[in-house]
Amino acid sequence: MRVNIHLKLQWTLAASSIASRIPVDIYDDGSIFLRAIVPEIFNDEAIEFELHAGGWTETNIATSGLPGRSIRPTMIELQTSSPDEMLSVNETLFHVNTIAQSSGRSTVVHSALMGIGGDSCLVAINGSVSLIKSVEPDGGGYLELGQSQESFAQQYCAPSSMLILEPSGLGFPATIRFNNQDDTARPTEVRFMNLPYMIGLPVEMISPISSILGRVGTNPARLGQILRFRDCAYYRTILPVISIQFQPNGTVVLYPEDYTREIEHGICDLLATVHPGSRVGLSFLRLPEVNFRFTRNETILCDANIL
Repeated sequence: MRVNIHLKLQWTLAASSIASRIPVDIYDDGSIFLRAIVPEIFNDEAIEFELHAGGWTETNIATSGLPGRSIRPTMIELQTSSPDEMLSVNETLFHVNTIAQSSGRSTVVHSALMGIGGDSCLVAINGSVSLIKSVEPDGGGYLELGQSQESFAQQYCAPSSMLILEPSGLGFPATIRFNNQDDTARPTEVRFMNLPYMIGLPVEMISPISSILGRVGTNPARLGQILRFRDCAYYRTILPVISIQFQPNGTVVLYPEDYTREIEHGICDLLATVHPGSRVGLSFLRLPEVNFRFTRNETILCDANIL
């Protein structure tokens, strides 16, 4: 993945407190998790929350109680990079979705999500949340809370790669091109979503990709379907490069390696699929080797400055 923007940055490096860092785990599929304790619901059990670019936090649990859904303020304890320090956060948008199960069994967590975007409690409390990837030898990373824009750019962004986006309604106006060809240009709106794939495209945009892979016996892409194909190395050389131009700010470029995933030797999953309507859904945080900074009014991403 590449973020292309012509902007020179010359700011003074600001020191960051190690206590403001929250370790995260980054898995092979690009999903990002942190561990947290929610005493009111799970006592001292550590829960894995998958991070997303929205504002809410939720858990989906099965319990012997009645099914239902609630939104309530809930205290969450996050482990910082300092082993003896926990950060307590009063999450005001904590959603609990309950599924009934057989009585006598303990509560089971099916999934948990935590928002770190502009509308999240972490941003409201700290002013900003930075997601830093590709700087740890083990492939992990961390959240850095309350970091200034100057420090973020200086420490974690490759030169001239910073892209600043301001929300427009629920999404971001953009133009998509394949292989940088103007005759493929399509105006659209991009929404940052938590998806099990990299990008969801309207039917007319996914067709060129489906037609290429149709030669190897796959069916046309369907809504939310992840296609699997052989001869991965070869087809990565002929699948299109997808450019998402956020005018006038800059362009995010997805190469075939970014929206395919090799699951075993020579076999890949296509992480581009059909998205409903005319908008584009993008698994924002899964963009490889890209760092992020969220504030109330803007979202910043850049190519990671690998240390």
